[in-house]
Amino acid sequence: MEHSMVSVDFECCGFCLSPNYANQITLISSGNWNFKMYIEEHPIISLSEEEGTVFYQYYSLLRSKLQSTPHRHQKELIDALLQAFIYDFSDSLDHIVRLSPPAYNSAENLFNQFINILSASYPKPRSVAFYADKLHVTSKYLSAICKKVSGNTASSLIEQYVMKDIQYLLKKTTKSIKEIVNELDFPSISFFGKYVKQHVGMSPKQYRAEPYQQETIYTAIPSDSNK
Repeated sequence: MEHSMVSVDFECCGFCLSPNYANQITLISSGNWNFKMYIEEHPIISLSEEEGTVFYQYYSLLRSKLQSTPHRHQKELIDALLQAFIYDFSDSLDHIVRLSPPAYNSAENLFNQFINILSASYPKPRSVAFYADKLHVTSKYLSAICKKVSGNTASSLIEQYVMKDIQYLLKKTTKSIKEIVNELDFPSISFFGKYVKQHVGMSPKQYRAEPYQQETIYTAIPSDSNK
């Protein structure tokens, strides 16, 4: 344990996200994977005064919205604010990451290539074998690498990306279920319905009509001086 002197006017503020929620609002991509790896290697980062001001504004607005009376679009609003914060923060560190990129081992390099192929594909093949063939490895090996590097299996990561596409098409467009099935290359409406129900617990039609439910998966840490 290291003891350090702390200034009496030191003030700390922040917010915490569950890993599950963070995955929901920002899918793993090569860009934010580099960002994540850099943060793990350099957990203490100095920001400019301008950057500090901007991110404190994000914090203040998020805290205000979290403490406000629940309303119909509260979750969407908070999701959007957190996404904006994460992307803005990532962009602020982008030049630093480029100058001092994380040192990847062979497993991390393979994982990064997999994420590049997955994020660039549309519609996204749902078979691990498709990506394994592209990377010249076995499906079992690719899944083991993904689990080791990210904590998720290859199939789980593929499902997250596919479900993001499904959620967007069901919630943000007026395309028919049949059109979505064809666009995402599902074999049938029946298969698509079972796939959606397996992941969200309801049919595509029910999910499309269902408003977002408020979830307690984010927490604002109040500003607290002398800590």
